[in-house]
Amino acid sequence: MRAYEFLSERPITEAPTKSSDKTQYNSELGCLVGMIKNATFDSFINGDHTDKLVKPKEIIALAKAGKEGDDPKKWLYVEAKFNQWINHGKIVQSKINYEGQLDWDGVGQGNQGKVADVKFGSGTHSGISIKDDSGITLTNTTAKELGLDDENGDVFLTNQPKLYEKFKMAVLNSVFKLTKNNDVPERINPKGSAEIGSGIGNTHIRAIQWNNIDYLDDIGEQINDAVKEKLAIDETFVWDEEWLKGGKLTKKDADAVKKQIPMFDNLPHLFPKDTYTVWFGAAKTWKRQSWTEEQLIAEAKKGNSKVQRVFGDWYQQLIHKKPENIIKEQKDLFKAFADSTIETIQKTVTDPAVLSKLLQMAEKEPYYYYHSTSTKKKPEARGELYDVPGTGDTTAININLKPANPGGQGYLVYKEVKGTSQMFHLYVVNDPDATGIVNVPSEDDCAIVQIFVRYANGLWAANPTVRIQSLKNPEHLLWNPI
Repeated sequence: MRAYEFLSERPITEAPTKSSDKTQYNSELGCLVGMIKNATFDSFINGDHTDKLVKPKEIIALAKAGKEGDDPKKWLYVEAKFNQWINHGKIVQSKINYEGQLDWDGVGQGNQGKVADVKFGSGTHSGISIKDDSGITLTNTTAKELGLDDENGDVFLTNQPKLYEKFKMAVLNSVFKLTKNNDVPERINPKGSAEIGSGIGNTHIRAIQWNNIDYLDDIGEQINDAVKEKLAIDETFVWDEEWLKGGKLTKKDADAVKKQIPMFDNLPHLFPKDTYTVWFGAAKTWKRQSWTEEQLIAEAKKGNSKVQRVFGDWYQQLIHKKPENIIKEQKDLFKAFADSTIETIQKTVTDPAVLSKLLQMAEKEPYYYYHSTSTKKKPEARGELYDVPGTGDTTAININLKPANPGGQGYLVYKEVKGTSQMFHLYVVNDPDATGIVNVPSEDDCAIVQIFVRYANGLWAANPTVRIQSLKNPEHLLWNPI
C-alpha cells in the first residue's frame, strides 16, 4: 500500500527538527529576551546583555545553536514566532518588574528539574513556567503517578491484555488486507519524492507495501553487478545474498566487505516475495525493512514499537474526521479500561502529595505561570499570567489540596472523547481547613483538571503517557491572576 493512498494526500514526513523543540526554543528564549530592556535576538547572541544572565556563555551558546547552518528549515529559530514571544516577555516584565538575572537550560529538558522554564537568579520566585498556546498544561507523567500498573509499559496492555490485542489485531488485519491490493511500485510517491530506487534506507516516510515478487532496488542491483565483477577476477571472494537484506554484518565485517564492494552500505536492498516493506523510525533512526506478516503480528503482540506506527497512523486517519469509524474493539477496550481503573485513580488522588505533584504545586518556591492566548487570526502578543504559590514558609499560604465534589457528581468523572485518548475530569480545591473530600455547589466553585491517557508519540509507536492539562478555574487552587 502506498503511503499517500491511506495516510494523507502526501507522504508522512518527519520535520527536520522536532516541533516541540522549536516551540520550546522560541517561546522560552523569546520570553527571556523580551524581559531584557531593548534586547533583540541579534543583540542577545552578540553578547550585549551578559550582565542580565546567570550563565552568559552557556545561554548564548544555546541561543546560537538554534540558528546553525544555512538551511532555515533546520533551525529551531523562527523569526516571527521568536519576535512574538519577545513581546510576550515584555508583557510579563511589565507586570512583575523582575530586576535580577535570568537563566535558561535550553530545549529537550522535558519535566526534569524545577517547573520554571525561564529561571530567576534571585528573588522570591523560581521563575516562569511557559505554555505556548491551548491553555494551561501542567505536566506529562506516567500511569504509575495515578496508581495504575504499567508493568508492560503500555497501561492498556497491562490492564486489559486480551482487549488490547483484539483492538490492535483488528487494525493490523485491515491494513494487511488493503496493502495486498497493491503491486510493488518503483516509487512510493508518483512524484518521486521518496524513491525506493535511490536505495536510501532512512528516507523520512512512514509507509507499508506488499512485495508480491522478490524486489531488488537500484543500489542492490549495483551491488550485485559489483559482486559479479569481483567474482570474475577473484573466485575466492565469498558473498552471501542474505547480506542484501541489510543489518546482517557487524561494522567491522561490513567495512571489510565495503573495501571489496565500495557501494555496499549494509542497508536493506533485497525485499523478498510475500513480505511487507515498512518505512519507520524517528529523528536519525529511520529504517526501511522487510517483515513477514507473522513477524509483524509477533512484534505487535509484544507491545509497542516504531514499526507499528504506520498501522496506528492509518487508524488515526480513518477516525480523525469520522468518529463513527471507531471500531467496536476500541470501544470495548476503552470502556473496560475506564471501568477497571477509575476506582484506583480515585484512591490515588485523595493523597494531597499526589495532587500537589500532578498540579505542579509541590515546590517550596512560588513561580509564575504564563500562557499565550494569541491565535493565528490574532497573532499579537497577549496572554494570562498567574502567581502560583509555593509550599515554603515565605509564601504565607497553606497549600492543602483536596478533591472536590461539585453538585454530587463525584470528584473524578470519566469523559468520553474522540480519538484514541482516555480522559478523566478531576475536581480540586485548595482548602486550608479541609480534611477530606470537599462538597461544592457546582463546577464553577472548584478547579477542573483534565487527565489524559494518550499515545502522545504516535499510536503504538511508543507507550502511552499521562498528561495533566486544561486547568480551569485555577483561582480555586489559590493561583493569583496578575
